[in-house]
Amino acid sequence: MFKTLIAALFVVAMFSFVGVAQAQTFDSPAELAGFVWAGTQNASDGSRQGVGWISLNCANVGECGDGDYEVVVNTDFTVAGYGWIGGNSGLAYGYVRFGGVSGCPGGGDCQARVVEKTDDQFEFEGWARACAVYVSGCSGALKTSSQRGGWDGWISLSCENTGGCGTSNYSVKIAKEGNFSSNSYAWGSDVMGRLTFSLTTIDEPCTYERSCFDDFTGYQTRDIFCQLHDFQCASDSSCDAATNYCATTNTTITGSFSCESTLVRYNETTSCSWTIPAGANRCELRGSTIGSVTSPVDVISGLGGDTKSIVNNTRYKLFCFPTAGGAAIEVDSLDIRALPRVFET
Repeated sequence: MFKTLIAALFVVAMFSFVGVAQAQTFDSPAELAGFVWAGTQNASDGSRQGVGWISLNCANVGECGDGDYEVVVNTDFTVAGYGWIGGNSGLAYGYVRFGGVSGCPGGGDCQARVVEKTDDQFEFEGWARACAVYVSGCSGALKTSSQRGGWDGWISLSCENTGGCGTSNYSVKIAKEGNFSSNSYAWGSDVMGRLTFSLTTIDEPCTYERSCFDDFTGYQTRDIFCQLHDFQCASDSSCDAATNYCATTNTTITGSFSCESTLVRYNETTSCSWTIPAGANRCELRGSTIGSVTSPVDVISGLGGDTKSIVNNTRYKLFCFPTAGGAAIEVDSLDIRALPRVFET
């Protein structure tokens, strides 16, 4: 038999904080860093072909100050800035421009941007362009076709730009946790070939987090761009507190708990107890404010006693963990209510 004390409602709470996390927001551009490989490797002799490495940030090679450049994701999810092509043979091919380009193949919007594609993945769309095709700078008149060797300098960041998906699938992918996928590719025509982004990183505005709902019917994530996403578990599943993912409930557990009193006077406590039922290896009480799904949860472990300060009427539920594994199963619930404090005048 395990016992715990539930503190009276409407008490003047005293708090002790250890390592309080600071709020994170996506309110300034997120820098990209690392490199993109533009080219292929000769199968016969292993030599590299193509324009070579593209640096996405001057800090990669210690060149900031002499010629600052960087590629960023802006707060509106557009991608902007410049990368630098050093050249496979040591020759400088110049800058690659992200954002602010026009006249891309097929027409339409050429702007590079990050879009949310699936529940767990972002992708780039739009275009970038190598500045080596221009007469001067990174806009304006193009060099003659003979000077460019027929190359137009366009870099497609997604096969959807040209409707080529299915024939030649490629895209630049970022997982919600923040890493660029190993199969992140763009296409730079026959001159650049396939551009590999697997060695690219991003300065994440937010740390990826995942947590169960208060009632454990689903979970919420916060992605690297500080966006919140809610996921509901299926009817035969609940959120596993150990993994913060939905897990199938594959067994039946019957149990209950009781409290000496469900009405608590100001600054008094009530004792609650339960036994671990058959098919479970541990249980815990989880409490949340009645009528609010956003209030913090009190978790009182079935492995020892604890005292919690709560500030409203609270519904406690007993969850037990199956011995065979899987998500905790709700087996009983009980409301603890407060008697209002009375002051004499």
